[in-house]
Amino acid sequence: MQVCNCNGVTKAALGACVAAGNRTAKAAMHATRAGTGCGSCKNLVAEVVLWFCGGEVEEDPSIYYYVPGVPLTKPQLIAAAREQGLKSVSSVFNALAGGVEDAASKPALASLLATIWSDEYVDERDARFINDRVYGNIQKDGTFSVIPEMPGGICTPDELMMRIAEVAVKYKVPLVKLTGGQRIDLLGIPKDQLPAVWSDLGMRAGSAWGKWYRTCKSCVGTDYCRFGLGDSMGLAYKIERRFRGIDSPAKAETRGGGLPSELL
Repeated sequence: MQVCNCNGVTKAALGACVAAGNRTAKAAMHATRAGTGCGSCKNLVAEVVLWFCGGEVEEDPSIYYYVPGVPLTKPQLIAAAREQGLKSVSSVFNALAGGVEDAASKPALASLLATIWSDEYVDERDARFINDRVYGNIQKDGTFSVIPEMPGGICTPDELMMRIAEVAVKYKVPLVKLTGGQRIDLLGIPKDQLPAVWSDLGMRAGSAWGKWYRTCKSCVGTDYCRFGLGDSMGLAYKIERRFRGIDSPAKAETRGGGLPSELL
C-alpha cells in the first residue's frame, strides 16, 4: 500500500525504516521522505509508524508544524498571522519563532503570507525560492531554464525568430523545447548569464515555476478554424493577462476552446 503519493513511499518501506531504528514519525519521514511533499499524508505516516512500533513511539509535535522553524500548525499559523498583522516572513520569525530565522522555512512562509495578504504582503526577495529570485527554473545540474511569457501561446515573428532564436544562439543554449503549456523553454543557462539573457529577450517571465496562475491554453478559434465557435485565442489572452503571476496555494492552469470572449 502506498502511503505517500508525492514520493512513492509504501507501508512496507516505512516498516523497514522503523526496523532500522527510526522509531519516531519525524525520523521516518526524514529517512524515507514520506510526508515531505504536499504534507497531506503526515497523519497517516505517523499512524503507520506508531503501528510498526507497537504503540511504543515518542510523539514529536514538530511533524505537524507547517514549517520547521515556526512551532505552529498551518491553521494556527494563519490565525496568528491575521491576528497579529504579520505581513512579511521576517515579522513571522520575530513574533512566532523568537527572532530565529530558518532558511528552509522561508519559501513556504512567503507563499502562505502572499496568499493571506495579497497586495498587503511585504515581499522580501531573500525569502523566495531560488527559482523566484532569478526568474528561472533550477535544473539538477545547477543550470537554469528561462521561459518568456507568451499569453495564450501567441507570439510574434519578432519575438519567436528574432529575440528567442538570437538569444539561444548567442548564449549557446543547449536545449530549446516547446512545452505542453504553450511555452518555449530555454534550458541549460548558467546562473551568472541569467540577467543578460533576460535583458536581451526583453520579455516578461512566464511565471512557470511558482505557485501561481500560469498559462491559459486554447485552440485557434473562429479566426483560423472552420470548427471554431468563438474568439478562443482572445479569451485565453484576456484570462492570462488578468490572472498571471497571482499567488495561490498551488500552481494553476486553464484549458479551453471555442468559447466566446464575451463570457469573460
